[in-house]
Amino acid sequence: MLEQLSEHIRFCYERSSQIDARAAQTVGPLKSYDLILARWWAHLARSYEYAESVERFLLDADSDAETRRAWKQQAVWTRVAVAPYDRDLRLAVLDADGVAHALVFACRRVLGGWVKSYTKERVDIDPTHWQEWSDDSQTNCSDC
Repeated sequence: MLEQLSEHIRFCYERSSQIDARAAQTVGPLKSYDLILARWWAHLARSYEYAESVERFLLDADSDAETRRAWKQQAVWTRVAVAPYDRDLRLAVLDADGVAHALVFACRRVLGGWVKSYTKERVDIDPTHWQEWSDDSQTNCSDC
């Protein structure tokens, strides 16, 4: 579709230019008619350019939507100091070797620490990062 529009745009501008050149050599009432006709061809070309820009915008928007979906699947990790109290969170903790791992269960922040979201059982952990909990995401924490 974009190739067709580009061809239409080029044709319209060429036609406008040809009629404008003809108007430059014409006198009398035909000259004003040719000038109006040349303007209309140029206007049609700009209309095609607008349609092309809308199509490009929509194609880019589709691409951006796919990018946003990919980013959501690779949820961003945030410092634990700013973790909210009112949501289920996926937490990252460091093991003895300093390697980060994501916990496999949802946690909630409470005064004085953390609890498992589903059992409300207190967990003795010192997380470094968090992200929104999603039951269907299996995000690992190799880059935390």
